[in-house]
Amino acid sequence: MMEQEPLNGRILFKATAAKRYIDFQLVSCARKDYRHVYIPRTYIVQMRRDDMVIVDMIRTLVFLIKTEEINALNISIHWPDKDGQPITDSYESVYIPYDEFMDFYWASREGGPTVWRSLDMDYIRQPKFVFEDKAKLHQCLKNKIVRKKLIRYLRDHFSGGIDDSNRELHFCRHPKPYSFTIKAVNPFPTVVREMVLRDDRGLSTARYWVSQVTPEIFIPGTSAET
Repeated sequence: MMEQEPLNGRILFKATAAKRYIDFQLVSCARKDYRHVYIPRTYIVQMRRDDMVIVDMIRTLVFLIKTEEINALNISIHWPDKDGQPITDSYESVYIPYDEFMDFYWASREGGPTVWRSLDMDYIRQPKFVFEDKAKLHQCLKNKIVRKKLIRYLRDHFSGGIDDSNRELHFCRHPKPYSFTIKAVNPFPTVVREMVLRDDRGLSTARYWVSQVTPEIFIPGTSAET
């Protein structure tokens, strides 16, 4: 049977349940290879507590973000390149109804339906997270204390909205451990900030802080005061 085509250019999300994982597939007119990503069930359960989960599979990076304002689940998948190397600028993102997906998830554990589909809700977007320094991201995620602090900070301070649909947050190299330089790219001038984990008394009490870096960097062709 042929795969259902998305309507009017929207993305079709397909979930296929197995015993230990859920197979995610994003189908769109722009991409015809329909790649799969297998999310362990433990990460989906973790969303009930953390609202935001980062699934780091070395070559593929997945963000699962519960957006309470519209009761939706944002799934953003960052794919590897053609040689299997990890990259972050090739990604797809979709919003699906959170409650309906979780109903499917729990039912699939009890012998219920094993396949569920939903069209992208397509009217709200998180800012796009682009981790250019993937090695630093791995460093953060491997440390349980830092991983929890990073995920909570991203969730609480970089929430999405309709006005963020064209905005990208690039997390770039920073000299300090567990820290990033942030470039917020949108139609307005690009401002550079840094997100630094301050741990003067140890990681257990460390906190992330964001401050603006000077001088600012502006997109060529725009006019703004320096």
